[in-house]
Amino acid sequence: MRNLVDAWFKRLVVINLVLVFIVVIAGSIVRVTESGMGCPDWPKCFGAYIPPTSEDQVTWHEGEDFFEGQMIIHEEKLYNAKKDLTASTSFNPAEWAEFTKHGYATYNPVHTWIEFINRLATVALGFPVMALFALSFFYWKDRRARVYLSFAVVFLVGFQAWLGKLVVDSNLKGQTITLHMIGVFCHYRSAAHTASQSPQNEKRNSISRQIIQAFIFCSAIHYRAHGGARHPSARADRYDSQNHYRPHAVDRPSRLDVHYPPLTRLFGNSGERLPAVPSH
Repeated sequence: MRNLVDAWFKRLVVINLVLVFIVVIAGSIVRVTESGMGCPDWPKCFGAYIPPTSEDQVTWHEGEDFFEGQMIIHEEKLYNAKKDLTASTSFNPAEWAEFTKHGYATYNPVHTWIEFINRLATVALGFPVMALFALSFFYWKDRRARVYLSFAVVFLVGFQAWLGKLVVDSNLKGQTITLHMIGVFCHYRSAAHTASQSPQNEKRNSISRQIIQAFIFCSAIHYRAHGGARHPSARADRYDSQNHYRPHAVDRPSRLDVHYPPLTRLFGNSGERLPAVPSH
């Protein structure tokens, strides 16, 4: 029985670490493609569990049915339906509650689905984390540190989810993004250290150090994607005086056109706009 528990505990730790790598990669893709506000609300996306796939689904139309909580963009503002309703001949503000947590009222199907997939990766991480915590109680008598570390991993996943909400609610405020990344590192370190609590500490600690070094490397890649992968002049107008992200003017080339032409052909030219780069 104990051998079986040990085997499954090791498997769950490995699965946990692999999924954290996937979450880091997904987060990097979100940052590189600037999809962090693809879903303007949290934990749902435009008020739904499955994100919209076209602009028509987030736009008010006469005679269309809307479900309670559904989010739309109307006159450059976000609104949630107060109840299930069928739109009349004109927009009725009494039927809608304005979403006031931030002012980012833009829909881009590519950004929305990239951000949604990132959230799905985080949800997938939660299952092995909970299983790891439950299994750790078999070590309560002789390796109690595993229980505490497994609980720390569960706590950090919840903390990360809360930070993810803050990132969206703050409209990608720089400080919350930094805390989000630090939380991922703490989670990864706790999960890696959990596996080292055994009589073969020396060997496993060596493996743990190698894994952590690899994670630091991935973190550096994430940081590069976060702040250093763009021309400084191309980032200067992305944040206002309060360090909040803002969209670009519509009369400039689309970042989607420049960097992701296959996605442009698939979804259409609806990407956010690049700032003009001064000529030298």
